[in-house]
Amino acid sequence: ELVNKLLPSKQYYIRPYAKDEDSDGNPVYGYGEVKSFTTREFESPRIDYVNAKAQGINSISVSVENMTYDGTLVEYGFIWRKYYHDQMSDELTLDNCGENKITIMPTTEDVVSTFSALIENLDTNTEYEIKAYSITSYEVDGETHLSTGYSWSSHAGTADLNVPEVNYPETKKTTYTTMTLSSGVYSYDEAATLTECGFIWVDYATYEANNYNLTLENCGDNKLVATFGENNAFEATLTGLKFGTSYQVAAYVTVTYSNGETRTGYYSTGRSTLSVYVSVSVGNIGTNSFDASGSVGDYYSSIDWTELGDTFEAGFCWATKEDTNPADIPEENRMTAELTDSDNQKTFAATVTVPEESGVTYYVWSYFKCNGGIVYSNATSVTSKNIPGKDDHGNPEIKK
Repeated sequence: ELVNKLLPSKQYYIRPYAKDEDSDGNPVYGYGEVKSFTTREFESPRIDYVNAKAQGINSISVSVENMTYDGTLVEYGFIWRKYYHDQMSDELTLDNCGENKITIMPTTEDVVSTFSALIENLDTNTEYEIKAYSITSYEVDGETHLSTGYSWSSHAGTADLNVPEVNYPETKKTTYTTMTLSSGVYSYDEAATLTECGFIWVDYATYEANNYNLTLENCGDNKLVATFGENNAFEATLTGLKFGTSYQVAAYVTVTYSNGETRTGYYSTGRSTLSVYVSVSVGNIGTNSFDASGSVGDYYSSIDWTELGDTFEAGFCWATKEDTNPADIPEENRMTAELTDSDNQKTFAATVTVPEESGVTYYVWSYFKCNGGIVYSNATSVTSKNIPGKDDHGNPEIKK
């Protein structure tokens, strides 16, 4: 026989008995040996541990594989809070978990030993402390008592918002003012959605000024949105570029997560528009002048000048230091020259006047401008004629 409805943690005495009747029909009882036993205490529900695993950027799946309990199951579920490693001072309980609670109510009288849930709306890339809990009830002297049990703490973190990886931007075609590039998505987080792709660019001087950093935030208006194609590849043609200019170009891909946040990945590389060969030579050297001549293009191969545009400028610039950057030479040391068609080239010439100082060496460059870009030749040097000094009588000075 199962003896139930006893009180927990109480000592009881028990003996078997049998009832019979004598010949007169009176009851006769027989008893067996008396035994004593003590009921155990009513135990709190026992939960082994919580299995927890990130299910994305803001959710964690949790489950319990083994729960046992006494009495009647009232409710069970999970509680959680952000975990700050060694900074946690109080134990996580139902009293201090706030709204961070999932409650499951039993629907049948069947014994519940396993249960699971999905904790959602968590912060991205954050670690959490998680516990399972269970509440049971039992009666003593007509009063209902509740008992709560917790699992050991489990720790799990939500996923980070990953930046998509972008393929190296390949150059398919480059002209004097355009550039066709192709790229694609190398990989991205499956929890995100591809939302935008394209190319951004700045000239190299701006790239240097941006501390060698090129992003959507500092590219200005130099952005071209492309369309995802097969295998998430994309391409586009950048137009309106400057002739013969170095650019930093980046392919970019943006993804959007379910919480509305976005992440952008880049692959950046250096590219230049096409240039032409520019040469310079000097002659007819005087004390304060010299003749300079230059050419644009290769004598042996033709150039599509219409592709370059219809507004050109050519000329010369000079300095007294060989290591001068010709782009830094001021306007007073520059002069333009008229362009003349010659076979496959355009030529130009001018007489350059310099200060009346004898025996000074000048470094001379020719340049060619079109479409906002400029190309310089290599430097050549020229030394103005040396004029002898004069003595106090105005005669040529004779040195020892």
